[in-house]
Amino acid sequence: MNIRPMLADDGTLRDLQDPNAAGELKLDGSRAWIVKQDEENGIFGRPRKGVSTEYTDRLREVREAIEGIPAGSFIMDVEITYFDKNGRSIFEGSQRRCSTQNKAKQLTYEVEWPIQAMAFDLIYLDGKALHDYPWETRKQMLQDLLNESLQNGITFLPHTIDKKQELYNKVTARGEEGVMLKRLGSRYEEGRRSRSWLKVKKWYNERCLVVGYTEGRGNRLGYFRSLILAQPGPDGQLRHVGTVGSGFDTDEIRKIYRMLTAAEVDNPQVDARTSTGSKVKHTPVNMALEIEVRFQEISKRGVFRMPTVLKDEYGHNLIHYNSRRITAKPRPTNLKDMLKELG
Repeated sequence: MNIRPMLADDGTLRDLQDPNAAGELKLDGSRAWIVKQDEENGIFGRPRKGVSTEYTDRLREVREAIEGIPAGSFIMDVEITYFDKNGRSIFEGSQRRCSTQNKAKQLTYEVEWPIQAMAFDLIYLDGKALHDYPWETRKQMLQDLLNESLQNGITFLPHTIDKKQELYNKVTARGEEGVMLKRLGSRYEEGRRSRSWLKVKKWYNERCLVVGYTEGRGNRLGYFRSLILAQPGPDGQLRHVGTVGSGFDTDEIRKIYRMLTAAEVDNPQVDARTSTGSKVKHTPVNMALEIEVRFQEISKRGVFRMPTVLKDEYGHNLIHYNSRRITAKPRPTNLKDMLKELG
């Protein structure tokens, strides 16, 4: 099964005031499609390099719920979601459930990380393509279909038209990513990123020390792929908080790499691990270089999700050296002066 998802563009808080858009909770889960066709039921993940990953054997509660839906065939667009005790969607739960192929771990994770398939769109029903139907018509058809079945593993994702700002305030206050906006009357644009869908997200900013870098690949071969970030913990000791590789242009990558190689040390300053606990292989450095980043949330392991370098009003990356702001008016660049200081 190779279904190409419709993707959302970036929105702003101002977009929440659009009377011609509906708002849904932006879930922090794993995108998937639930398929019932020719008596073959399946759950498929977002395509990677043109190939979809099948989750059918990994998500028992969703697989069993498909049978109870009263339709001969359908394809639903869903988010596989784990909710914590406070009702907040946590990516780690869906990631573990969808990624593991180990049968024993699947049974363990099913207890530790119970998930729901939150359904938000219907693109095929009983052999008929619904792409050209208005968004609100598809959503109503989806709700009617799920209301008839009331299956525990598949849940209808509600929306609001008049209270989008209130929804955003409520969900971000409890730590959710934000709100998805869907334009009324819009069609399902399979395989395209469209302004008919907008993601309005809340971001957080932090200033971090650079303590290492990972080896570059592809067009960054011979440079760094990402920077290892750290912050002091309550005990004053540095702790790993994530990696950042986006937000740099080619010239910056080359200049920063020169600085990193000049500051390499033998012993790592932190135990760098991903949000799932995997060790991050990196080259440690010891230098007074700090970078300000923006990110969506902090995982249970204290790692930033989806960090990117924060820029100032001039579009310059916020980089500091020896606690002095490097990117600031009137300097036109943020790295030349730093390199001069380093010799």
